[in-house]
Amino acid sequence: MRRGIQRMTAVIAGALLVGSAVPASAATDLAAGNWWYDNTGVREAQATVTGDGVTIAVVDSSVNVEAPALVGANIRQGGVDACPDGTPVQVISDDPGSRHGTDVSTVIVGNGQPVGGNPGIQGVAPGAEVLVYSLGTDETDSGESWLTTPCPDDSTGYMVSIVQDAVASGADILILTGALNGESATALLQAIKAGVIVIAGNPNDSVMSGPPNPLSPQAYQFNGVVSVENFGPEGERDDPVVGPWVSIVAPGGSFLTYQPGEDLSWSEPMIGGASNSLAMPFVAGALALVMEAYPEATPNQVLQSLVHTASHAQPDPVHTDEEGWGRIDVPRLMATDPTQFPDENPLIRDDGIPAPAMYEEGVFSDEFGPYPLEPVTPGDESAADGQTGAGPLAGLPVLPIALAALGVLVVIGVVVLIVVLATRRRGPTAPGR
Repeated sequence: MRRGIQRMTAVIAGALLVGSAVPASAATDLAAGNWWYDNTGVREAQATVTGDGVTIAVVDSSVNVEAPALVGANIRQGGVDACPDGTPVQVISDDPGSRHGTDVSTVIVGNGQPVGGNPGIQGVAPGAEVLVYSLGTDETDSGESWLTTPCPDDSTGYMVSIVQDAVASGADILILTGALNGESATALLQAIKAGVIVIAGNPNDSVMSGPPNPLSPQAYQFNGVVSVENFGPEGERDDPVVGPWVSIVAPGGSFLTYQPGEDLSWSEPMIGGASNSLAMPFVAGALALVMEAYPEATPNQVLQSLVHTASHAQPDPVHTDEEGWGRIDVPRLMATDPTQFPDENPLIRDDGIPAPAMYEEGVFSDEFGPYPLEPVTPGDESAADGQTGAGPLAGLPVLPIALAALGVLVVIGVVVLIVVLATRRRGPTAPGR
């Protein structure tokens, strides 16, 4: 595995923590932070589906499953909790640095229960399962959130482990951020080919975005990925990223979240600013509702439905660099049977990176050449065993180790048998001799 081509630095899609905390007594204002639940048709959709049976993998900061907004939610740790060299990585944690992953998870599977006497947060797909992987803890500075890989010596290998484990664990949707290159880009490409819907948010600050790097594209610019932008309660957009990779615009601004607070109670309310980080899980949750409602639809057909029901589909889908295929329309999405559409990913562009030819070959290439990986199929747990870096034996061939162990046991048995037989031939030993 090649190391150090480009150390992955995952910049969380803009500043989740932009905005100021709202006093706990301002209950009316806090309730306004759940504007998206009624205004976008989510409440109506949840009358029949909740995302049950759908697994959403979240690759973000660690997550606090004991936060009041997540108590009782269906969240479990993915199979990667260590770097390829065996260094442990916190995945489930009540550390304050878990705030970003906790907020993202809450938008998907929030329990809706009041927090400290304030309004709760009902997730978009509360019946879904969230599979958690960690890019470390969320460090905040000047209102901006940053995540850097916890495995700087092999960030590419760590991302490969995560993506392949998510596929093998049966993830239907994968929320991801960061740059990918070589083997990690191949792993993501193969995940998409295997039928995993990948969602990534653009930076909140447009100056942080530029042309895609052909050797190391950001997840939100990765060809075939649902690249998300956000809008607020009045339909407003704050400093949006513009580019041919933009796929969909979804609710993400002025959301209510609960932060750890100085007492680490995870009950400090906050109304955030524009956040693509929260628009990502909104889209993931909405697609989970569709998947439950139309179980015969393929992942590509679900993406086709997302495109064909967005605001630019009048009547045929139209893409713009400013809004992608338009704004997500949850009622129309829920009312449309995806099986009527072709089983083709509508987000793979002819001029995108990776190129369509790379999807055909199943390998992403850079200036050093191809990095073939053995493709992983959903539910194939054994395929990810050597990729998780979950312990000192991770990645070692299982069969040779098993045979060697069996050989040692046979030798020990033979030695014991010889000793027993020799003892019997000599008879008992007299005391004192």
